[in-house]
Amino acid sequence: MVNIRHSLTVSRLLHRFPLGAVFLIGNLVFLAVLIPKTLGGMETLELAAYDLLFRLRPQQARPDPRIVLVAITEDDLRRFGWPLSDDVLAQLLERLGSHRPRAIGLDIFRDIPVLSGRERLNDILVSNERIIAVMKFSDDLGGGSVSPPPVLNNTEQVGFVDVIVDRGGIVRRGLLFLDDGVRLEYAFALRLAMIYLEAQGIVPQPGLPDPHHIRLGEVTSPPLEADDGGYVDVDARGYQFLLDFEGAPARFRRFSLADILSDRVA
Repeated sequence: MVNIRHSLTVSRLLHRFPLGAVFLIGNLVFLAVLIPKTLGGMETLELAAYDLLFRLRPQQARPDPRIVLVAITEDDLRRFGWPLSDDVLAQLLERLGSHRPRAIGLDIFRDIPVLSGRERLNDILVSNERIIAVMKFSDDLGGGSVSPPPVLNNTEQVGFVDVIVDRGGIVRRGLLFLDDGVRLEYAFALRLAMIYLEAQGIVPQPGLPDPHHIRLGEVTSPPLEADDGGYVDVDARGYQFLLDFEGAPARFRRFSLADILSDRVA
C-alpha cells in the first residue's frame, strides 16, 4: 500500500511540473548510459557498431596506381619452394629496383640465412636505401620478437610489423611507433610512406597544436588515447591510430613472383 501511494504521488508531481519531469528523465537516461559505458559494459556493442559502419561504407573500386603488391602464389611455391631462398629474394629485389620505384617493402622475415645467396642479398639491401625490411618488435603483443636482416641492424631500413588484435580476433588499431624505454622503432608502413612522401618534399614535423604529435604535410595524426571512440581503458601504449581499410584488398594491383622474375610486368 505504501508503494502504491508513493507511485501516485510521484506521478502527480511529474504531471504538475513537466519541465522537472523532463529534467529528471533526461538525467536518469544519461546515468543509465554513462555508468555502463564508463565501466566498459558498452564497449563490445559500440565497437560492433563501428565495424558495421565500415562494412556498409561504399568501397572504392579503382586500384591505387601508386601501390603494387608482389604476392607469393601457390604456383610460386611449387616453382621456387618455401621459404624462398636468399638468392630468389635477391633476384626479386634486383628486378624491382630496376624499375626505380620510390620505395620497396620486403614483408618477409629474413633474420637468418636461407639456402644460398646471402651475400648477394646483403649487397642489394645495403646498396638500395629505398628497400625497407621487416622485423617484430617484442613479445608484449604476442608471438615473440624477430630481428631484421643483420646487415640492416641499427639502420633506417627497418620497420616493425607488430599487430594489435582486439577481443574477437579483430584488428582495428595500427601502430606508428613502439618504444621499450631503450629504443624507438618505426612501423614498416610508416617507413615506406616517409620514403614515398620525401620525394614530394613532405617530411615528419612536430604536430599542430601539440608538438608531441606527428605531422606529415598539413595533416597531424594524434595518437589514440585509452578511452577514445568505443574503447574503455584500452592499452594505448606506443603511438596507435584507428585503421582505415578503405577499398582493400581490391584497391591494389597485384602480381606474382613469377610475373616479376619472368619480365611479364611492364
